[in-house]
Amino acid sequence: MSRRGRKEQAKQAILGELELLAQDRHPRNQTLMARFVKCGDCQTANRLLHEALGTIGRRQKGAPLSPPAGWLPPLT
Repeated sequence: MSRRGRKEQAKQAILGELELLAQDRHPRNQTLMARFVKCGDCQTANRLLHEALGTIGRRQKGAPLSPPAGWLPPLT
């Protein structure tokens, strides 16, 4: 292959990579972590879920509440 042909092929490869980057379809942006890092809504939802699960865990450490009278059958 001539020097000009290799140069043109390299140019086309670079332009193809730039096009993928411009469309945000580059393979390194397709991982779950890469998409999460770029998405503020995902991070906010994750933070809210983390806080909610932490609240549930703290709440379950306390003593259980007794049911109101008459809600359980008598123990025999």
